[in-house]
Amino acid sequence: VLRIESVRLGNGGGWASFSLTTYVDVDLEQWRDVSQEVSGGLRIPGRISALRQPKLTTLWQQFPEAYPVKALLPPRTNEWAKAHFELSFSRSVMAGEVLSVEVQGNDCMLSTNAFELSSTAGLVSTMPLQMDSGLLRIRL
Repeated sequence: VLRIESVRLGNGGGWASFSLTTYVDVDLEQWRDVSQEVSGGLRIPGRISALRQPKLTTLWQQFPEAYPVKALLPPRTNEWAKAHFELSFSRSVMAGEVLSVEVQGNDCMLSTNAFELSSTAGLVSTMPLQMDSGLLRIRL
């Protein structure tokens, strides 16, 4: 068993490479094996930042011409609302990667009903890959 401690991961995300040296004993004077720039198999996740404050939109607000008065009301407890998030990623997001969205706590519930994922290039997906008790996975 190899135990590695006090490691600081990079800030940008992406594929990681590292060098590893093993020693004959705890004195760390004579090395046994050295591997330089080992890569492949370890990917550091990038950073996701919200560009704007997340927004909840009620069903009434989505159709203000049909519900002019109710569209003025803010989202209320025990009513479905659509969550809007504008996100930025610190590294390129490639087709085929999986985005996971998780709800923590009992105050909110995820639903795949009317789900949309879009980018600056347009609509990316309307069908989630998997939904398990508060965790939604979407293949990009």
